[in-house]
Amino acid sequence: MNFPEGDVNSQINLALNYLCLNEPNGAREHLAAAETLLAQDGWFRWVYTIRFRAAYAEYWLMKGDPAEAARYATASLKLAGVTRRRKYLAWASKLLGDAAAMEDRPREAVAHYQAGLSELERHPCPSVQWKILAALAAVHIKLHQPREAEESRAATRRALRELAGSIREAPLQSRFTGSRVVREYGVT
Repeated sequence: MNFPEGDVNSQINLALNYLCLNEPNGAREHLAAAETLLAQDGWFRWVYTIRFRAAYAEYWLMKGDPAEAARYATASLKLAGVTRRRKYLAWASKLLGDAAAMEDRPREAVAHYQAGLSELERHPCPSVQWKILAALAAVHIKLHQPREAEESRAATRRALRELAGSIREAPLQSRFTGSRVVREYGVT
C-alpha cells in the first residue's frame, strides 16, 4: 500500500530488539532507516517520533553517552507531553533518570523516576512501571537507602505479578514467570 507507518514501527522494534541483545551497532542501522521513513510522511510522524526518540535515547545509553541519551529522551518527553501520551511520558522520564544515574547524579535520577511513576498513577502500565521501579530501587541502593530500595523492589514484584496475571495463556505465563528477570524478583 506504500504506507510507511508499519515500516517505521518495525524499524523501531528491530532497533529495540538489537538493544535488548546488547548489539547497539545493529540498532543504529534500523534507527537510521526509521528516521528516513519518518522524514517522508508528516501525517503519523508525531506518534512514531516519540518512540523513535526514546529508542535513540536507549541507544545512546548503551553506547555510554548519557548527554546524548538525555537530549533524545528530553525530545521524546516534550512530544509525549504535547500529545499527553502518559506511557511515553513515563518512559522518557525513566530514560532521563537512567542518564542522570549514569552521570552519577542519583538524586536527579530519583526525581525523574518518580516523575515517570506519577504519570502512571491513575493510568497504570505495569510493563513500564516495573522497569522504572527496578531502576529506582537500584538508585536507592546507591544512595544507601535500604528501606526505600526494598519498597521499590516490593512495588516491582507487584507490577510483575500484575503482568503475569494478565497473561491468559498458561504456557506464555509460565515462560514469563520463568524468565531470568522475573525470577530475580522472586515472582512465581
